[in-house]
Amino acid sequence: MQTMGRDNTVIGYMISGNVRDLLRRACGELKIRLYETDCSTDLIAIPSMLSVVDPSAMEPRALADVLDWVTDLEDPQYRILFTEEVPGLPQRLSRSIIATPSCWSQDHFKFLLLKLRAAVRRREHECRAYDRKLFRLIYVLREFHSKKKVNTRELANEFNVSIRTVQRDLGLLQSLGECIDYDCASSTYTVPDDWTSTIAP
Repeated sequence: MQTMGRDNTVIGYMISGNVRDLLRRACGELKIRLYETDCSTDLIAIPSMLSVVDPSAMEPRALADVLDWVTDLEDPQYRILFTEEVPGLPQRLSRSIIATPSCWSQDHFKFLLLKLRAAVRRREHECRAYDRKLFRLIYVLREFHSKKKVNTRELANEFNVSIRTVQRDLGLLQSLGECIDYDCASSTYTVPDDWTSTIAP
């Protein structure tokens, strides 16, 4: 069974008729899970790339609550599409709200879903790359603490990256104030014997 995730799930809240049918077909073709619900808290509790909401099926108070939740989320990737225009939407939600189309079509949904899925996957890739870089930097600092020197080729092999990537990591640490020097004789980067990291004590 496919698990619900941000890059493969769309929430349909109180949607019906033509919009629901078009969205179901688009999701089916793209193998995206459509989770249909009448529980408003699912809109923020379930990770998704898009929430499609019928505001006319909601009580005014429930709609106001949903808008407050979206505001409180402060999630730059959260997207909501209303099946009809909602007057008086706060300006601060403009990045989260997708404009209601003048004409609904399956192709419109497919294009939108492909675009959103690509954006979510790109962001996830960037986060993973950031995590790997952060791990490398911490590892290098630990190596300096224990050995007072590092070899770029060994680090490149350890992390399966290029020597240039390791050099950029070391340059970043230097720009952050770490006292790192290059020793030509041993082809290693070194720190003084009494060195203490300014980043990680």
